Amino acid sequence: MLGYGIEKDPRKALSMYKKAGKWDQASAQYKTGLIYLSQMVDDDPSRGITYLKEAVKNKFYQAAYVLGAVYLEGELVEQDYEEASEWLELASEHNIYKASYLLGKMYDSQLFGEEQKDKAIPLYNKAAYKIAAARDRLKELNQPMPQVANKILNA
Repeated sequence: MLGYGIEKDPRKALSMYKKAGKWDQASAQYKTGLIYLSQMVDDDPSRGITYLKEAVKNKFYQAAYVLGAVYLEGELVEQDYEEASEWLELASEHNIYKASYLLGKMYDSQLFGEEQKDKAIPLYNKAAYKIAAARDRLKELNQPMPQVANKILNA
């Protein structure tokens, strides 16, 4: 598999995850997608994208975050900010805090033509519970810290 107590064998791991993925096991579809994206066994990232989309259909929303990041980065697929924002929005709606932060950064920057801090701030607030960089950005923007984030900082 991937080396937890046994020798690493990405090809065998891929085979096992693909078998489980055929039964709509979302976590297996997600891991299959990650293996394809890592290009450990194949250099066709489109296969990884396909598996990640299947995982999202089966409500594994971490896969939506990965898809958003892949489209935003543009190294494995053609860069597409609209596609990235759609996947990140879906992941953020399902409390994937990294997606909220990344989507906030997209709005905070000029990726959509102009800064849209009014859209970025609520996303940073959501992400602030888990992401230190979101808390830092809220401070830079002179925004109040969410109460739970304040508890984290003052613990």
